[in-house]
Amino acid sequence: MKYDPPTCCPPDAHPPRTVIQPGQRTLATRQAAIFPQWRAAMLAAIGKHKELAGWTADRDGDLGVMLLELWAYVLDVTSFYDARLAERAYLPTAHEADTIAEIVSLLGYEPRPALAAAVQLALEVRGADPVPLAGRTGFRSEAFGGEPPQVFEVLDPAVLWPQRSAWNLAPYRLDRYDGTMRFRPGEGPNRGSVVAVTAGDEPVFAGEVAAVEAENHPDGGRYLRVTFAPGADLSPLKVGLELSKLRPSVLGLRAPLSGMVKSGNAVTGTPVGSTLPSVATVSGVSAAGQGWVVLDAFYPQLTGGSVAAIEQAGTLRPVKITSAARFDHEITVGSGSAAVKQSFPTSLVVFNYSGTLSGRDLVLHALPRPLGRLVRPAEPQRDLADIKVQPDLVPPVAALGEAPPGGAALAVGQSSRGALLRGTVTAEADGAGRFVPSEDSPAFAARLATPVRLLGNVVTAVRGETVAREVLGSGDAAQAVQAFTLKKKPLTWVSDASSGLGRRPQLDVAVDGRYWTWVETLYGTGPDDRVFVVRMGADGTATVQFGDGATGSRLPSGVANVVVSYRFGAGAAKPPPGAIKQAAAAVRDLTRVWSPLAPYGGADAEPADAIRETAPAAMLSLGRAVSAADYLALARAFSGVVNASVAERWDPERLGVTIDVAIIADSGDPSPELAEYLRQRSAPGVPVTARPATAVDVPRFDVAIAVADGYVAEAVLAQVARALLDPDHGFLAPARLQIGRPVFHSQVVAAAHAVGGVAGVVGISLVSGPMPAAMVPGAGAYFDFLTHGTVV
Repeated sequence: MKYDPPTCCPPDAHPPRTVIQPGQRTLATRQAAIFPQWRAAMLAAIGKHKELAGWTADRDGDLGVMLLELWAYVLDVTSFYDARLAERAYLPTAHEADTIAEIVSLLGYEPRPALAAAVQLALEVRGADPVPLAGRTGFRSEAFGGEPPQVFEVLDPAVLWPQRSAWNLAPYRLDRYDGTMRFRPGEGPNRGSVVAVTAGDEPVFAGEVAAVEAENHPDGGRYLRVTFAPGADLSPLKVGLELSKLRPSVLGLRAPLSGMVKSGNAVTGTPVGSTLPSVATVSGVSAAGQGWVVLDAFYPQLTGGSVAAIEQAGTLRPVKITSAARFDHEITVGSGSAAVKQSFPTSLVVFNYSGTLSGRDLVLHALPRPLGRLVRPAEPQRDLADIKVQPDLVPPVAALGEAPPGGAALAVGQSSRGALLRGTVTAEADGAGRFVPSEDSPAFAARLATPVRLLGNVVTAVRGETVAREVLGSGDAAQAVQAFTLKKKPLTWVSDASSGLGRRPQLDVAVDGRYWTWVETLYGTGPDDRVFVVRMGADGTATVQFGDGATGSRLPSGVANVVVSYRFGAGAAKPPPGAIKQAAAAVRDLTRVWSPLAPYGGADAEPADAIRETAPAAMLSLGRAVSAADYLALARAFSGVVNASVAERWDPERLGVTIDVAIIADSGDPSPELAEYLRQRSAPGVPVTARPATAVDVPRFDVAIAVADGYVAEAVLAQVARALLDPDHGFLAPARLQIGRPVFHSQVVAAAHAVGGVAGVVGISLVSGPMPAAMVPGAGAYFDFLTHGTVV
């Protein structure tokens, strides 16, 4: 038998049949008509009712028309609210946060409440004895960016050691020649002296000092900068040579050649020592590449193995003396029987030389006197890599005593920013000391301007202020599901990978002096389980709810027997580095509070748009991650994560799938906690990695807009800038981009055209030219349009 569904409405019926297309954000079509349409429809229907025959409804002041119009007003208002009420019944069309939370609660989904940020502080204390720091000790920031001061409290007690309060890193100097010869004051040469430099045992440079100038460097040191006379060959002193292998000396002897020669520069006399070459001229080069000279006198202090320099026509060449010996000149004075032979001793010096020696204008510079070591200014910045190379501390370093040698430290440069590292301190009896970073120390986000101070008493503090022993009310065993509201808001929640929600409240509930346990849901609890749940309102109000005697125990009867201690304060607003400078209450022997790191984590309550996307996907996973979509939903719902992408990668070594998660966080790096959170919800043995997504800088992103006639150009451009580049809701904001996916030119144009008053997009310009049809950031990366993006 064929079934024909009834038709509810004839073709000319009013209001027309409502047809709602899928994927709508509003149910405007459910508002069937407005006042003029209702009025016209009822007037047109008069002729269809024989009871109204003869009523023309065209007289002024007609009572029937007035009643009809009043009814049209009622229908207009009723249909409007019918559409709005219908929107509240569906997740894609609901707009109010409390309505959305009510809908997703039917799925068992708890929207993420506002989360508290955490910060690492360094505390300097004085004295010789350790200073105990009580748990929940508070530290207050300055006001910032229109926000009032915030309080951060340490969660657990700690011990502060004066011996670990602070150290200064010794200056770090690269062991590389930088092209300028510098000495410390009092260790350099004088103007006019001849300086020779050896690298290892080989001479590499010789030159006459033209000037010695004092130099004050930004590292705070004073140096002597040496420059040489024109013609000095500095090329062998290559930039990058190991500075520690260069040995500078002043050559104190200036010895010319012997003037006792015959015609043709022949020497009169016989060389002494069988190892020297036979002498034919005043100077020369032997076949073995050895140069030699005969000096004007005998210099017994000349020895083999020392550095020297040969000067000819004002040019100095460095040499190494291989041997030196006495050489006697014999001449005959007088003639005939009165002739007398006289001997004049000189030095014959042999040295390594590969050039050409000739003439009598040669001068030997020898007898080196060591100068101080060549130095270069300390590096103006430090990072983790060079601290590992040069971990020395400025002496004196106090003995640690009973203080722990290892642990975390904060490195602070000459700005409000710093870096975290872990390592071990050693202090020697002579006052020397070192801080050796451990291999697991995180890399610095940016190099630190010197001098760098290390701070050893590091504690973690979480935003929030403690409310101690607030009386919630009185228990009544006759009531099921008793609930009480906390007086202060918002309740502080912190990240906790071990929790099913990835977070936990900072709340202790005591009933009749006995603590009860927080659970995520009362489902599955027994009638004797002393447990409670926390329900968060859209305005940040926290309600503590107890069981009904079947799922969770009822409260026992009593007077003011339900007492809580909790912390309140949360949200995405965080003070900048260096803003936390004081303790909220006095701490014994505390001299200074450091906060060189930006607070991390912290987030506002989950917005409505995020709940619409996250709630259905998260509930489909049922708390377990199987597909890539499950991992993505769980990652997006995790504390501090504003965007995420998931990639499945085949591992050929283990013959299995590895899950790689890339995230964008509002601040800090929650990826280690997220990875652990996902592993606990994965199938056993499935590797999960999480890392921050890579920001790809776009150095130029100019969107040129044509403004329609009749619109204020400045206002339209400002609205387009918000639509595209607003950090929270802009189309190109990192929180809204798809990590690793292309950004299309047409999408940017469409987002701009959605702003009223935009006549067209003239063009979108990058450094390389016009924006192409699509820009692809690469796997695990996203484009940073906000830093340099403009709307013109």
